[in-house]
Amino acid sequence: MDLPAWVRARLEAAGFEARACSRLTGGMICHAARVTTRTGLIFVKWSEQASARMFDDEQDGLAALRSAQALRVPAVLAWGSRPDTQQGGYLVLEYLRASTPDDEKRFGERFGECLARLHLATAPGEGRYGYHRDNHLGMMLQPNEWRRHWWEFYRDCRIAPQVEHARSRGLLPGGRERLLRRVLDSMEALLGDAPDEPALVHGDLWSGNLLCCDGEPVVFDPAVTVGHREVELAYVELFGGFPASWRPAYERIYPTDNGYARRRPLLQLYPLLVHLNHFGEQYGRLVEDACDAALR
Repeated sequence: MDLPAWVRARLEAAGFEARACSRLTGGMICHAARVTTRTGLIFVKWSEQASARMFDDEQDGLAALRSAQALRVPAVLAWGSRPDTQQGGYLVLEYLRASTPDDEKRFGERFGECLARLHLATAPGEGRYGYHRDNHLGMMLQPNEWRRHWWEFYRDCRIAPQVEHARSRGLLPGGRERLLRRVLDSMEALLGDAPDEPALVHGDLWSGNLLCCDGEPVVFDPAVTVGHREVELAYVELFGGFPASWRPAYERIYPTDNGYARRRPLLQLYPLLVHLNHFGEQYGRLVEDACDAALR
């Protein structure tokens, strides 16, 4: 597979002369390739259709995670928009060779330790929840207006926008919409007892966004915000795929509140709504189950 001419031209303008490339799989939105240049390998991702802002969001999120000095992330080498169009963009990262952990248990422990240190790092926002810019989770825009209370931010900037999007797509039959309305109306009661712990979170931490490089965990494709660490833990636990040893290692460094298990279904509602809006009705029942569990 060759690179599109506009991507090749952007790489050359950034000082990377592409000599060979091989296609990589796994992305839902973008194309990706391992590119050989005069100075070594780089990772390139691009899209003709996605908003160019998504690539700017990604480099900003990687920079925020890097600044916390807790989890390793790939270095950003270049990024920008597709020329002469309103859509499309590209991102160039250092190429990190993934490997299978020699010791999966220890790898999981390292991930749990690093994640705890990320959540313990000083977060921007002066004790508020939000971020200095809106960004994306997949194709979904994430509003990140600052809020003083976690339950308020989660209601106004996470659940409510996804509910409106699902309604506009015809994905809210009457019973489902009533459940979601009850959750929105009860948000303070459901989340108001969570400890006030603003934390920088990766925001899209499923197993496909974690790799092992030289025995160390590396994360990428973030959707960062200053949120609550519990929402990150709930997301990690939602679809699984992580070594089981990550959670005890996390708890040793940063123990969770006793109420987390009760709040977890509600915190998993956001990624489930995003999946409903991305992929359709196959996630409808999971959204309803999460609402039922949260309201018990």
